[in-house]
Amino acid sequence: MVIIMVLILFLLILLPTAKGAVIDVTVADYVDADIIGLKHEEFGVGMKTTFEAFNSGSVGCKAIFRLDLSNENQELTLWSRPVNFQPNEREIFEFYWFSLNNTGNFTGKVKYYCANEIKEVENFDIYLKEYLLSKPTIEINSVKFFENKIVLHIKPTVVGEFVILASDYPKSWKIEQKKFYARNSWIKYVELNYEADVWREGKMKIIVLNDKRDYGIKEVELKKEKKLNEILFRLTSFVRSFLQ
Repeated sequence: MVIIMVLILFLLILLPTAKGAVIDVTVADYVDADIIGLKHEEFGVGMKTTFEAFNSGSVGCKAIFRLDLSNENQELTLWSRPVNFQPNEREIFEFYWFSLNNTGNFTGKVKYYCANEIKEVENFDIYLKEYLLSKPTIEINSVKFFENKIVLHIKPTVVGEFVILASDYPKSWKIEQKKFYARNSWIKYVELNYEADVWREGKMKIIVLNDKRDYGIKEVELKKEKKLNEILFRLTSFVRSFLQ
């Protein structure tokens, strides 16, 4: 009898503790993205790579995608626009690229930057066979590097939409691609945003394309301008654009 009473007392002591216990089951946050409908198509003398990205992770972030293309002769790095990318959301991304007379097989990798993590989410191979014989028809002039912008003048030969991009720049840099519309053949002032973790001198290329096979390419020195030069350049460019 005594043993039974002791067991009952023990159960009465444990019962409130068991009722008040909460089992916390949480799922750790994870970063991931799925690439859907990856395709490549010619864009004039260049290429256009397009895909839809789906945030299949549990983390929302200010995301950016990076496309790396390489073969034995060249490496290209392209950056997407940054987007506010929440779980279960979809976004379409376009990358334009140009490899002058560098034919053959290219290996491509898509990397996803989100919440301080970098994840490779796609890889592919693409074969380029066209050898370009035509000469550039678009003038690129007055390329200047300011604190966080590359500014330049472009003189198109036709009316329409153009894409401007950069290649062969330092690995630690991010340079945007930009579309612009030319209503006439007058000089066009264009700005490209860029980020440079470490500034170093060297060379890179600025390229302008349209889908009609017009293009321009210019190799430029990496040289940061002084603040006063930036103010004067912007002022003269504004006046020139206003007069046009």
